[in-house]
Amino acid sequence: MAGAIPKSQRLARLERQLARSPEGARVADLAELLGVYRSTVYRDIEALEQEGLPIWQEEGRVGLLVDKYLAPLRLNIFEALSLFIAARLLSRQSKERDPHVESLLEKLADTLPPPVSRHVLKSAQTIRRSPENKEYVRTLESLMRAWVDGQTVRMWYQSARQGNVKERLFDIYFIEPLEYVYSCYVIGLDHSHGEIRSFKVKRIKRIEITEEKYRIPSKFDIFQRWANSWSVLMDVNAPPIQVKLRFTKNIAFMIKEAVWHLSQKIQDTEDGGCLLTVTVNDLSEIKLWIRTWGPEVQVLEPESLRLEVARDSKNVYSLYRDLELDSEK
Repeated sequence: MAGAIPKSQRLARLERQLARSPEGARVADLAELLGVYRSTVYRDIEALEQEGLPIWQEEGRVGLLVDKYLAPLRLNIFEALSLFIAARLLSRQSKERDPHVESLLEKLADTLPPPVSRHVLKSAQTIRRSPENKEYVRTLESLMRAWVDGQTVRMWYQSARQGNVKERLFDIYFIEPLEYVYSCYVIGLDHSHGEIRSFKVKRIKRIEITEEKYRIPSKFDIFQRWANSWSVLMDVNAPPIQVKLRFTKNIAFMIKEAVWHLSQKIQDTEDGGCLLTVTVNDLSEIKLWIRTWGPEVQVLEPESLRLEVARDSKNVYSLYRDLELDSEK
């Protein structure tokens, strides 16, 4: 055919197209896309199979076995270092050995030039020395496998408050790490309630992948749902709550140099401090964050959160009131 591209480019384009077609593609459509005859597509498919690609063919359609294939990833130096930084954040978030992050860093070390490669390899060795939690890794692997394959899981989840373990059927829509609780959260459809919920992976005591298949709704947008969420908790039906915080001059520069929430507004105060205003739909997570700043922050709004933090501060004081403090310091 006129205008046909060279074979090497055609094979690369064919591989990319198959990777983008999880349900497979019609050979006739591939031939039209590549500007070749169908017989050429079949020969190209055979060539890709000889290169080791796991390809299936059925009734004029062709596709890749997604559980055995990942598209080749070519990174420039900045992309590779960005991946290294992301892996470092993930390893620091877990505080436990993750063999997959460890393996990722070792592969990165093989591709990066010195002295960067030495630091990457050292990071992998540090992860290897971290305490193991094999059950957590197996649970996370099961969640990832079910997510990729679109299969419902049956999990036995322990409630944080009651402590009881309850069986649930769950469709996985997203997995998100959360740094201050040293765990990942899984977000998706909880069959028992018929609504989107998030669960902490470390509270999953047992998990099984079922044969039941599911599809993530096309209208589901995790980032849109998180628009008013401080972290992973979300309730699209909850009314927005404005939170206003006053920070002292001691840490105002730290508050102003970061983006804590997309809705944030920061205003300087006359004493050198600043006011931070955000809009969220749940107060439990932002309250944990407020606690980390201790006496350097004061809750101004809403009144309910102001009272909660005041009670918490009073309880903390009761733990130390028997100490003799030097009032001059």
